[in-house]
Amino acid sequence: MNNKLNIMEFLRRYRDNRGAMAALRYLLKSGAKMRGWQIISKINGIGDCVIETIAGLYGLHPLEKTDNKYNFGDACRALSLLRKKNVSIYTEDETDDMKSPFDSRFRRLLACDTREELCLHLVDVVRGLKSENIPINYESLCSDIKYWGERVREKWAVHYWCNRKEDSENVSD
Repeated sequence: MNNKLNIMEFLRRYRDNRGAMAALRYLLKSGAKMRGWQIISKINGIGDCVIETIAGLYGLHPLEKTDNKYNFGDACRALSLLRKKNVSIYTEDETDDMKSPFDSRFRRLLACDTREELCLHLVDVVRGLKSENIPINYESLCSDIKYWGERVREKWAVHYWCNRKEDSENVSD
């Protein structure tokens, strides 16, 4: 039961179980992971960085989008646009190429050299996504973490930075 679809099918069973979701969130805390191990032991997830991270993030923010064309770069772009819009309310100079306060955080994600480093940085980003009710494609994210490298970085970057001008026109409605 270690493929990405089965991991997500397994986690979705716990979505309405508040206790289990709380236990899954402990997987994101290095000193308290063992509180979530009982649940993910059923899918042989103990010690697996990808499973622990996906399960913990799902426990934190279970709002999903299962569109195969939607990846973590898209979710980050949506967060960036919302943060940019909130900043532009207080600035006089609104230009199309104005940087979002989130841009540097996204660049730090892309700069992660290892899967483990990426997993650590994802937690704060997902907290931001949760605060704005932006969904995550967990199946895609699971695969991206598992195969973290240049190809995944490029895919996220394309989804984050391409068509930014069109998106900002849609957000300003």
